Formats: sequence, structure tokens, C-alpha cells
Amino acid sequence: MGRVVRKLVAAVAAITFAVAACTSEGSDSDAETSDSTMAPDAVPEDAVHVATLNVLHGIDPVLCPADTDFCAAPARLALLMAEIEAAECPEIVGLQEIGPRQTELVPELLPGTCGGDYELVFNPEGETNNTIDQEMILTTLPVVDEAYVDLANFPWGAQWARVESDLGLIDVVTTHLASSENNPPCDADNCPQPLCETGLETGTCQSREVLGFLDGLPAAAELTFVMGDLNQPIDHERITTFLDAGFEDAWSRSGNPECDPSTGEGCTCCVGTGEVLDGLDDPTQHYDERIDFVLVRGSESCTPEFGEDVTGPFAGQPAPEPQGGVVWASDHGGVQAELWCA
Repeated sequence: MGRVVRKLVAAVAAITFAVAACTSEGSDSDAETSDSTMAPDAVPEDAVHVATLNVLHGIDPVLCPADTDFCAAPARLALLMAEIEAAECPEIVGLQEIGPRQTELVPELLPGTCGGDYELVFNPEGETNNTIDQEMILTTLPVVDEAYVDLANFPWGAQWARVESDLGLIDVVTTHLASSENNPPCDADNCPQPLCETGLETGTCQSREVLGFLDGLPAAAELTFVMGDLNQPIDHERITTFLDAGFEDAWSRSGNPECDPSTGEGCTCCVGTGEVLDGLDDPTQHYDERIDFVLVRGSESCTPEFGEDVTGPFAGQPAPEPQGGVVWASDHGGVQAELWCA
């Protein structure tokens, strides 16, 4: 009887093991299927990746004397192109403070950046003979249309492009709004009226002008971006003008910290010492304001969803080794965002 019992127990054990194995394999397969189809952090293939940076024109003769070549513009742009490649070549990149040297250098560098896939959208001098402070858009997406947008007070302006993507049409505006050095109150001579009433600051008038341009386009896009150096923090009227019009701040929407001036965390501006090269050669510098933005507005058929792992700082750290005597690509840090339609 002992031998028979042992055989029966062995048989039952074998059957139990076989059933368990089949059940285990089925569970693993189900888990894999669940992970691949339901992963909460999965990024859709049609997601779009954008970035923005004020590249510093370097025309200040005190901080960037002639012998510095616009504060080492060639080396700084080389650092920027390396940052673009390190960010895996965002489909849309907006650049501000394009001066004479950047106008020459950026087209020369693009064929060697990201396999030469970027198309340059740029209206040199725009409609105002402005060679001091312009904007560029780099994109790997097909360009449908583009235009220079003149804004109140010289030399401020914006560059617009409409591009095709897997999400549908995307409108992009990259702009540099008025700085404190050139931000007079509006009057009948320097701001369009009645859009901008007398006494309104130039920068807020410019926000209204950008919105007016976008809202005047003949067809709406699935997504609309306004990005660049807006020269004021998130709670200023020139920014809330966009937020009130349905735009979202990609930075805060993705859970990034607000700027801590004491540490530089969450900040995008500005490196500066007031001396030659203005601290661009000093890796100990840090930012103390957040005035650079990626703002995005969806549509009836597209509610923006943000990739939190990507959305945040761009080109905002000093290089590990000096390039051409500098370690910073610009006096600003940039912002990048990844998003799709939820």
C-alpha cells in the first residue's frame, strides 16, 4: 500500500504542477499584454516634441566686445546643436535673439545637426529691416505656411509657422517679448489701437497682437504653441493674457517646480556677471527667474496630454568642458515639452 500511495501522490503532484505551469504562463502573457497596452506612462507614436531657447545675440559691445565674436557665438551655437541632438532632435525648435552672427551661423550648422533633417523657417529682417533681434523655427515636419509677425515697438517681432504632423496641423509662434530696457507704455504712435489702450505696457500689447494674429488665421490648428522668452514670470499680465485665452503652461502643467532664485531650480534666466562674456565662461552661475515658456492650446478635437518625463528644462546646464572659452550655450536656459492629444 505504501508504494501505491506514493505513486498516487506523485501523480497528483505532477498534475498540479502542470496546471500551475499553464496558469503561470497564462498570467505572464496576460501581464505582458496588459503592460504593453495599458502602461500609464506610454508615449503615443504621434507625440510631438518641441523646444525653445533665447540664444543671446551678443551685440552688446560692453559684454561682448568685437574680439569675443558676439560672446563666442560659434562655440555657443555648437553647444546648442549638441543639446538639440542630446534631446533626440525635437520636431520643432524655436530660437530667439537671432542677431547678425546667428543669421550666418545657424544655416551653416543645420546640415550637420540631426542628420540634416531640420528645415529653417526664418524671415531675415522681417518687414521692418530688423537685423538685431529676430526669431527662427527649426522643424523636421512639413511646413504648410509661415510668416513674420511685426509687434509693437522696434525691434520686437515673432516668427509663425504652420506644420503638418500625425496629430494634424500645428501652429507655432516663437517670440521675444519686450525687455525692461525697451518696454514703454502704449500710446497712439507705438501700439495698435483700440487693441492696446494708452498706458498699457508694450509686452502685454504684444501678447494681444500674437493672439490676434493666431485667432485671425483662416483655419484652426489641432495644437497651437506660443513659445519663447516672454520676459516676465507666470503671473504677469502678458502671460495671463495667453492663459485666459485657453493656453496652458507646459512647465507647470507637467509638475515642474516653480523657480527658486536661491538655487536656480525651476528657473530659466539668466547667467550674468556684468563683465566681458557676462559669466558665460563661469560654470558656477545659476538662473534666478522663470521667464521662458512653452504655452500650448488644444482644440475641440485635441486635449493636450503632456509627457512629464520630457517636459521641463532644455539646454540649461553648463557644458562639462569649455568650448571656445565658454560653458553656457546662452545666458538663458530653455524649455522643452512632449505632448499628444488625449
